[in-house]
Amino acid sequence: MHETEDPVLGGYFRVTATPLFDQTGQLRGSIQVAHDITDRKRAEEHRLASTERQRDLLVREVHHRIKNHLQGLVGLLSHERGVKPDCEESIDRALTQVQSIASVYGLQSHSAGSEVCVAELLQAIVAGARAYSSIALMQDVSDPSDADPMKSCIHGKKAVAVALVINELLLNALKHIPRSGRDIGVRVSLVRQPDRLVLTISHPGALPEDFDFEAGRGLGTGLELIRDLLPRAGAKLVIAGCNGTVTAALDLSAPLLVETTGAG
Repeated sequence: MHETEDPVLGGYFRVTATPLFDQTGQLRGSIQVAHDITDRKRAEEHRLASTERQRDLLVREVHHRIKNHLQGLVGLLSHERGVKPDCEESIDRALTQVQSIASVYGLQSHSAGSEVCVAELLQAIVAGARAYSSIALMQDVSDPSDADPMKSCIHGKKAVAVALVINELLLNALKHIPRSGRDIGVRVSLVRQPDRLVLTISHPGALPEDFDFEAGRGLGTGLELIRDLLPRAGAKLVIAGCNGTVTAALDLSAPLLVETTGAG
């Protein structure tokens, strides 16, 4: 017995076969009986689709509530920032970190899947950084809603880690830019290549003489956190200094980077 779909008749059938033997015991054929189970199969498909829609709505609602709770935490931290000016730098770091995580959940609450569009995430993080810095922050990121139906996204399980890495790279650039280079500011660019995305953050400045990101030498707290958070598969970070400019290039590729359709 087996079930099959008949494209000609446009339905599903359960087929049972009974062997036919002659008087000598030789197999001469079979009798097959097809039972139309189209209505049952359609009902099952409808139930599964309805269950999937309900699950999707539930997941989106959970993400939305988490984002709202995190925004509430941002409000509390903002209040503390106002009453404790001596802790302003530490609170600003915590604020942008929480906002980065909230951005992930906010984007996931509008998406059919758990993946997060890198361009949209970067725009949200840059907007958050601008709120706590007077230094020029220029962004060169293509519109994520352009004609390309595919979006380069981060796998949902790693989205928070990548968001925190990007946030720390921005904060590190804003923190270490010299006064003489504040008018130039920090430049952020996102370039899509056939099989990867390259996020570049550059600013005027110089690296310590003993700096080595791979070896973990000459790093501050922010870069140490980045080394701990950076996914091992699909992400590579290179930080270099040349001609008075420090550049951090974050290379994102599969399996961390996935392609999804533009429809949410």
